[in-house]
Amino acid sequence: MSRQLAARHQLSARHSHSSAVVGNSLYIWAGKEDTSNDARSLKHFSILSGEWSTKETTGDPPLADSGYSCSVVADRIYYFGGLSTEDYSYHNSLSELDTSNLSWNSLESTNKDRAVMSRAYGGMISFENEGIHHLLMIGGRGSNPVVPVQNANYANIGRNKWRTNEHSMYNLSTRSWSIPDVIGQFMPPASFFVMKKIGNNMAVVFGGATGENDDIVCSNILYVIYTTVNAVLWQRIGPEAIDCWPDGRWGHAATIISIHDNPMLVITGGRDNKNCIKDELWVFNFKHTSWKKMAVPLTVSQRWCHSLSSFTSTPGVVVLLTIGGLVNITKELQSFLKITMSTELLVNDIQWRVGDTLDLIDMISGHYKCKYQLENNTVSSSLEVSCEILKLLQNRRGRNIDPQLQHYIERINADLQTSIQACRNQAERNVTIEEELKNLEEELVNVREAHEEQLEEQEEQLQEEKESITQKAKNKFQEMSLVIEEKDIALQEAQSSLNEKRKELYEVKRELTDVKTNLSKKDMMLQQCQHDLNNSKQENVGQERALKNIERHKAQLQEMLSQSQDEKAQKLREFQLEKATLQQRLRESQEEARKYQNECNLLCDAWQVDEKEVVITDEELGRGSYGVVMVGIFRGLKVAVKYLHPVIASYYNEERFIREMKMASLLRHPNLVQFIGATLGDNPLILTERMTTSLYHEKKNVQLARPSILSIAIQVALGLNYLHLQKPNALIHRDVSSPNILLDNIGPARYRAKVSDYGSFAMAVDSQTERPGSIAYSAPEAFNPNEHTPAMDVYSFCVLLIEMIINKAPETTVKERREQASKIAGWTVMKNLVQRGINEKKEVRPKMAEMIKELKQMESQRLR
Repeated sequence: MSRQLAARHQLSARHSHSSAVVGNSLYIWAGKEDTSNDARSLKHFSILSGEWSTKETTGDPPLADSGYSCSVVADRIYYFGGLSTEDYSYHNSLSELDTSNLSWNSLESTNKDRAVMSRAYGGMISFENEGIHHLLMIGGRGSNPVVPVQNANYANIGRNKWRTNEHSMYNLSTRSWSIPDVIGQFMPPASFFVMKKIGNNMAVVFGGATGENDDIVCSNILYVIYTTVNAVLWQRIGPEAIDCWPDGRWGHAATIISIHDNPMLVITGGRDNKNCIKDELWVFNFKHTSWKKMAVPLTVSQRWCHSLSSFTSTPGVVVLLTIGGLVNITKELQSFLKITMSTELLVNDIQWRVGDTLDLIDMISGHYKCKYQLENNTVSSSLEVSCEILKLLQNRRGRNIDPQLQHYIERINADLQTSIQACRNQAERNVTIEEELKNLEEELVNVREAHEEQLEEQEEQLQEEKESITQKAKNKFQEMSLVIEEKDIALQEAQSSLNEKRKELYEVKRELTDVKTNLSKKDMMLQQCQHDLNNSKQENVGQERALKNIERHKAQLQEMLSQSQDEKAQKLREFQLEKATLQQRLRESQEEARKYQNECNLLCDAWQVDEKEVVITDEELGRGSYGVVMVGIFRGLKVAVKYLHPVIASYYNEERFIREMKMASLLRHPNLVQFIGATLGDNPLILTERMTTSLYHEKKNVQLARPSILSIAIQVALGLNYLHLQKPNALIHRDVSSPNILLDNIGPARYRAKVSDYGSFAMAVDSQTERPGSIAYSAPEAFNPNEHTPAMDVYSFCVLLIEMIINKAPETTVKERREQASKIAGWTVMKNLVQRGINEKKEVRPKMAEMIKELKQMESQRLR
């Protein structure tokens, strides 16, 4: 009996496989513990008949026969990666199966040196862009990555196995690999999750095994991803947003069903954190953003490492096909009669319920065909199969028949009678339907004649309305013609005005060029003035010495006068004349020095900007403790314009504001945001160069990799060190935080970082503000202005490092920050540096120059 059923069923028990639906056919290839031992054989399931068959293929199939990922494009099935059960090796190969001629084609063979990790138990989808199909592979478990990808993470789970969230993209037209950019809150390194396509460039990811070492953490997070040819955008949907939510699991199966163009995710089975098999079926409705748990037989839901497929038999009726898998944690295969299970799911917007569930006996006996085909010839063939089975069973009468086998005989007999009666009922219904169709045809003729008469009357009315509308249209056309003529005249005038504006714009650009040239000349004049001023000071010193000599000579003359009055008078006149000459030269030199000083003061005030030259747009860049930052246009250049809050503006009296703006205009460093100028008045504006984004916004969208963290940290440290080394007194930033670190993206995971808001700095000897900056970054001594030193910036900088590494906002207390620093894992050198930098004793903290040296050593060691 079992051999006869196996001959009809032709699918042995297996797990860690995938099923692919092409048209009315379902294909399964290989899988763990497949007893066929023939990689060229392909199992084919007919959705119309419910029968399995074996198809022989040509070409070379993949070496990895389990844990692979597969995706369908038209009539081709693509297989990526997987695990070879022969030598337990992981692969990163890509193969194509053409179902039209059942031939294999190897697109990419396994290559360990490729920037695509060899892995299994991940996910793959296909999408189309401008007529070109692409494949996207995400995550999985595999061997140690030879060529790690920069924007991916890898978790060591022991025994030389690693989990990853690596993204790989393949262009089927050019047959080339690429690494897409990853945006949003994407999943951690994971395997055994489900990833299903719900649109051309949209997919859903749920569950999976995460964690490091031997600790498996079952995820219950649902992600929606959007794909382009060079980027993947992730959107996270967590259980905190919805009341009813399934538990975390891995090794489960999923399929996408669609009711009234509303996609739904169906999941079954899997294992949880307690190593229990989940005997559940859940449906996620994307339209209503809700989960629904449905009761199905345990033979359908209580399994793992199985596959789940679906097709729509009639509107609102979806058939789920559950195939293979394991039934417990001891890895026991599914029993023969339960390998393939068919379950009806009746779905609509109001009520969902589970219909009939069929096993192998039901499929072979004809129930499947009667339910989903209802064709006499098909039912007859099913009955013939059942009769053949009965004959085999009847031949065995007289022998000892197993009670379970006797049960199967009775069940098949009952099913056979039910199928025959269903066919008879269907034939009777067909006769009734034919009679009703004849009556409907007669009624249709009568209705058609009445409808034609009504149409003639409507045509006459339409003709009259048409003539009326035509006349109105002519009148309207004449009116519009006059309006168009007026618009043409206005357009010509506007064109003329536009040409004049273009000429004015050209003149403005030419004037801007002249201004830049004059500014360069003034810079040279300023240098020359400084040089002349120094020379004048030296001349003044020399003239003062000359006056002293004159006084000394005068004393000598007075002594000589006592000896010779005439000679004395003569020499006195000469010396007085020489004195007057020298005094005149001194006055001229002093006047010249005052002129040079005035010119220098004018040049030093070049930072002052006329408010009329600044055009403020509606684009807001950000808000901070000092004010609002908007995009502005200054002399044709897009700049960042900061409005100071009224409270801040009142704090700055004009003398203090001018002093800080002069100091800011003299600071130049590649890692300081360039100060352009400022306006004076009750509500001053501060103009700086415009940057793309800030570290605060970037880390919310992207988990920074270690190379990016090191690069940003070194650049910020260089900018702060430049302030700390100012003479005669060091400058303290006092507000080092992620919103004040601005970034420009200069390549994949590469940034140019600059320190902003350094206009709020203070000299180390003139720090009068209590607890400046954000409290989350403030050093313990920030509340005492008398203890402000550059070490305060070092403390804030180390809090910023913690924020980048663990990707969490800094806490507000010293104890909580120490706990955050202790959570830095796998980076001992950086962890030690940060813990020294957040020491409560400012004398113990390293200087910024020392931190730069250690950060550069970390970067050089990483490059080696």
